[in-house]
Amino acid sequence: MDADNKSVFNVFIATGETMRPGLIIRRWGASDVFCTLDEAVSAGIKALHNRFNELKEFFGEDWDEDDIADKADYRFTVFEYDPRVARNEDGWWEQFTEWTFSHKGVLRERTEHRTVRNGSDVEQYSTVRFPGDDAEEAGSKFSVGEFVTIADDEENRIYVVSYAPGSRENWPKKFVIASSSPYMGQPESGENYYTVDGFDSIGLYTHKHPHETQMRLYEGEVPDKHPLQLLRRHSRGEISISDDVFDDIFYGRIIFDYPPELRSWREIPELISIVTPEGSKEA
Repeated sequence: MDADNKSVFNVFIATGETMRPGLIIRRWGASDVFCTLDEAVSAGIKALHNRFNELKEFFGEDWDEDDIADKADYRFTVFEYDPRVARNEDGWWEQFTEWTFSHKGVLRERTEHRTVRNGSDVEQYSTVRFPGDDAEEAGSKFSVGEFVTIADDEENRIYVVSYAPGSRENWPKKFVIASSSPYMGQPESGENYYTVDGFDSIGLYTHKHPHETQMRLYEGEVPDKHPLQLLRRHSRGEISISDDVFDDIFYGRIIFDYPPELRSWREIPELISIVTPEGSKEA
């Protein structure tokens, strides 16, 4: 850290309640204050290392730190405060930074919190900065119309990029409301976020707003007749879809059948007869 930096760094570490067969491991936490970020992170790494070693008594000596970290639901956060910054009427700093790390001290994200005043209205807002957001190419790794996947997406769906933030100077300054307490509330937005569109398992439109670090370029082939190609051409402005029709797509009033060999249940007599008894007319 800069020698002229006037911030103080409050490291907060914790492990959540964990249940094992016949055993409940209670929550645990610790906190301390340091003059530099490096000191705070080093202390957090050491404290979590010691805590995970203690937990081996419950999990087993063959468990390594990564295994325990997955099960212990831990938190490793450093709050950066500048004592020269004013506090709001609730006692919290009007501006502070929240650093989140892995148990090994790898930065996961950096969140800037600040108070925004508009007349008599006072709100606490936040924006998320991830590792790599300061890189020159940040916001430009993916282009509108490219097919991508999202890390940790359980359905392993393919999406098409419909909005890309572009170079940093063009990023909108987004802040979202968060809790007035630095120990509660999770920011929901930030600057280096994309919009990706796709379809769920039954063919209804869906979309997400992933951060650039969560995205991966799809290396496979998307068939020409797949409805994703329609979204791709729409996002690139190659085709025009009226606002009314796109509203119906967006709100799930239109279903897209793919692959084409899928059958409608209404085309199967033994199924349609269940809801349309013999001698009656289908509504």
